[in-house]
Amino acid sequence: MILPVEQINLLLVIMILQLMIDIVIDNI
Repeated sequence: MILPVEQINLLLVIMILQLMIDIVIDNI
């Protein structure tokens, strides 16, 4: 099965958002 590009992009965006949130929380 091949994932649609939109799904892959959504997963990437969610992962990046989680990383950014973790960094911000660590900096607080």
